[in-house]
Amino acid sequence: MSSPAVAPSAGAPSKKPKPARSRRQSTARWVVIASFVDANGLSMSLQELALRGYEANRLCLVAEEKTVNALHDLDPSSPINPLVRRVSSVSLEDGFAACATSGRFDSSRRKNWPGVQLLYGLGERVESGSILLLVQVSDAADIVGVTRTLLNRSSHHVQTREIGA
Repeated sequence: MSSPAVAPSAGAPSKKPKPARSRRQSTARWVVIASFVDANGLSMSLQELALRGYEANRLCLVAEEKTVNALHDLDPSSPINPLVRRVSSVSLEDGFAACATSGRFDSSRRKNWPGVQLLYGLGERVESGSILLLVQVSDAADIVGVTRTLLNRSSHHVQTREIGA
């Protein structure tokens, strides 16, 4: 003989099972990518990112070599200067070379460079003289904050791409 099921009282909240937590943290990272047609918009975005606590080691510029060389001639107090100290070449999907500067995505340290896949589809912007700013972010709040900051000055849509650890 089985006992009848007891329905929960109308005022008592039902208990939902808590999702199991993984001991292993997610290793996913994201990159927010904006493009700029001139150094002025880029400089203002870098100032705003600095106010949000983003240091040069989380940033990377990708542009044609002649564009990066022109950035060297900017005022020494420009927020772009820390990024253009180390310059190395990278190949994009169209086969032309671009320059990446500083940050965790330094292409001279290949283990940290996410490669052509990260920049896929952005070659035309670089070829037309735009400067790409890549910002490494670690969570959804970062994605939202950085995207909003970059949308204020970017010349094109701001994109977010996931990269492996």
